[in-house]
Amino acid sequence: MVRDLDGGGVARAHLASDPGNLPYDGGPVLHSNRTHVIFWEPDGSGLSFEPGYRSLIDTFLSDVAADSHSPDNVYGLTGQYQDALGPAVYNSAYAGSVLDTDPLPPSRCVEPPLTGPGWTVCLTDQQLQDALEQQLKDQIYFWTIHGWINLSLVPATALMEFYKAEIKPDDPNEGWQLTQGYRTKSVDASTGLWRLSRIVKASPALATIFEQVEPQAMMVALDESPEGNVD
Repeated sequence: MVRDLDGGGVARAHLASDPGNLPYDGGPVLHSNRTHVIFWEPDGSGLSFEPGYRSLIDTFLSDVAADSHSPDNVYGLTGQYQDALGPAVYNSAYAGSVLDTDPLPPSRCVEPPLTGPGWTVCLTDQQLQDALEQQLKDQIYFWTIHGWINLSLVPATALMEFYKAEIKPDDPNEGWQLTQGYRTKSVDASTGLWRLSRIVKASPALATIFEQVEPQAMMVALDESPEGNVD
């Protein structure tokens, strides 16, 4: 939101003399859309959303999607515009929202002295695009890990259900016991963490870092330590 200009004046809207349709020069139109929302609340910036703001946006976009193909709101008017593939369609889906807490990058621009919102950081369009691209990469990484876990969990669950239905063991957990040797990403992660814990335990310098350094500063402390900076 941009604050009002100081000066006491009142801005007046100028109505067009011809309240006709929006000018359309024959460009492409949307035949469907799926909306994704990123709420950026950078750590350490002092910026935050007002209570209820995020839920308000989620509710609005969910309602827009729920009323797809309805002629009862303004989005139903889009069919009067068309391209080579046909008229625009009120066919909206809402894919949900995520909260991004990545810190702000350094300022690379200067706000207009009178009309700027008065924030301490000014970001360029390129910086905003870079932040969006990073969030996209983070989401892909998150769901890739999620997929790896499910990729092993789904067949293991199917085996357990098949074993219980066909073998009918006295112990209902017997089917799960068959998968104890089944390699999964969860098992790999647990094994790796155990090995790392043995390395840390055997090194007084590493043990001190893990006991005294805050989690957010851990990687920097490890990089600066000869024991922690080992490939």
